[in-house]
Amino acid sequence: MFSVEDRERAHARVLALAEDDDRWSDLDLTFAVTDGVPVEDVLRDWTRTVERELGGRAFDDLPAEVLGPLAGAIVRSLDHDELLRALRYAVDGLLREGEELLELRALLEADTLS
Repeated sequence: MFSVEDRERAHARVLALAEDDDRWSDLDLTFAVTDGVPVEDVLRDWTRTVERELGGRAFDDLPAEVLGPLAGAIVRSLDHDELLRALRYAVDGLLREGEELLELRALLEADTLS
């Protein structure tokens, strides 16, 4: 888990990278890239930089036990129906995780009370 200081350092570095990269604007940082620039090129460059400088990992480099339950949430195109499909899968996954946490909490509370 990252500390608050780690997150602030990463946040500051990513913003500095965006300022130095004319393919991005401050508003585009999480939403888009400059017209005519292949998104894949920018994401590949940024992924390598974040991996090298901040110890980040690409989504597809996560362990199977982490990536597996999220696989259906991967967006394969920007088609409206595809975006909705991936969003539904992601929301369902979050709801399942929430249910599991509630069950774990109940077990822990029951164990504490016995």
